[in-house]
Parts: sequence; structure tokens; C-alpha cells
Amino acid sequence: MVFKYDDSISFLKSTLEEKARINTSYSLRAFAKKLGLSPGGLSLVLNRKKRLSLERAYEIAGALELNAEETEYFLALIQMEGAKSEALKLQYLDRVKELNPHISGSQNLKKTLLGLEHFKLISDWYGLAILELISGVKGKWDAKSISKKLKLTKIEVEVMLERLVKLEIIKEVDGSFKRNVDTLMIESHVPSEALRSYYEGVHEQSLKTIRTQGPAEKVIGAQVFAFDPSQMEEVRELTNNFLDQLNDLALKGKNKTEVYQAITNIFKISHQENV
Repeated sequence: MVFKYDDSISFLKSTLEEKARINTSYSLRAFAKKLGLSPGGLSLVLNRKKRLSLERAYEIAGALELNAEETEYFLALIQMEGAKSEALKLQYLDRVKELNPHISGSQNLKKTLLGLEHFKLISDWYGLAILELISGVKGKWDAKSISKKLKLTKIEVEVMLERLVKLEIIKEVDGSFKRNVDTLMIESHVPSEALRSYYEGVHEQSLKTIRTQGPAEKVIGAQVFAFDPSQMEEVRELTNNFLDQLNDLALKGKNKTEVYQAITNIFKISHQENV
């Protein structure tokens, strides 16, 4: 199936417009009632000031009597739009494109997509850390203050800031840097050296904290499972849900003073025997 919309809000707006076209007296209030939302709540959603939860989106899909394929696509869009980490957005975007291949040409998504040839420029572990610092932690962030906060050399920070500005991801305002886009997604359909480099750098930083940070600064755990390999898609979904919940918790923080890195790495340690 080819869908005519590439984000959840466009779909809701087009649905409302279609109903209003059929019935000129059809109102936003009537649409909100059908969806189980307040008129004010629906208005916030349509103006992109409030995100729908996955549970609410499922209820809306039922209210609109979407078929199974339409429901899956709508929910995938909600997950992609609501995911806060770049890795999760990438995974959900891949699923969205599987369901709707034409989305690769979407002008709406191109505004926030970062191809691998550009991601290479910021694939050092601290590229996304700098981006999160200047957008999530209050302060006037220039090269000097960033280098001090993240324990990087000033030249490392200056080079990364130049690249982020060149890619129009951030901008300089009155001597400090501000985030220029709400959402950043990295587009990849095959394994890439840039992504490998990024994850290697992240894991190197994680290893350092094993000896340098205590329980008050980090949470760490490990578990070994005997697994049916066919369950890996369920494992991926559980992991994505956990990271989404973690990001939702982070958004509720009222005193954001530090930047943290979350890693989930579920991998096989046994090997298939040759028969």
C-alpha cells in the first residue's frame, strides 16, 4: 500500500479536512469527540505542540476504523516522531520506509534526515553529546565552556561546532550555540563505518566509567539469557520501548545539569557448531 501522508499530524489533518469536505458543518470539536480527545488537546496535537502517546494513537486508529496495515503504519509514525534518541529514530524510520517506500522522497522528512556522508562529519562520540548539551542543559555554551564540561580539547570542540553549523544542525547566537533543528535522524539501510565508529567511541567512554564512576553517577547491569533467535524482533521492540520511556523520564527533569549516554547492546556470545 502507498500512503499519501508521511507524518501522523498530516494524516490527522487530512482526515479532518476530508470529513469537513463531505459535511461542511463538521467541526474540530466533533473530530476531537470521535478521537476521544478534548478540542483543546486535539488543537495542541494538530499544531505540533503535544505528542500523542502510543496507547492513545492505537485508540485513535480504532476510532477511525483503520485497517491492520494502516494502523501499523500510523503507529510506526507515532513511534518515530516520539523517539528522542537518534538510534531509535533511525530504527523506526527504517520500519516506516518498509511500510511506505515512497517516503524516501518526502520533503517533510528531508528537513531532519542526515545521510551517512554527512553523519561521518560528526560521528565522533562527542558530536551528539555536544548537541545534547547545548540543547538540553541550561547555560551559555561556547567552545570553552563545552570543552570544560565534556573534558574535551578546545580544538576538538571547535572543529565539531564548525561541522554542526555547516550541517545547519546548530547555529551561533550572540557568542553561544543553539540547536537549529528539533529532530535529527540518521538514514542508513546498510552497516556503515560511520555508525560503527560512533558506537565504538560510545563504548570506549562507557568502559572508562566502570572504574571512574560510582553508583551515584551511573546505573550498570548485565544479564545472560538462553534465547530463541527468532525472538530478536521482540527484544528490539522491548529495547526501543525502554529507551523511549527513559527519554520521557529525562524530559520531566526540572534541573538538567548533566548529559548522560544510554547504551543497550544485546549480542550473541555463543557460536553455531559446524555439522
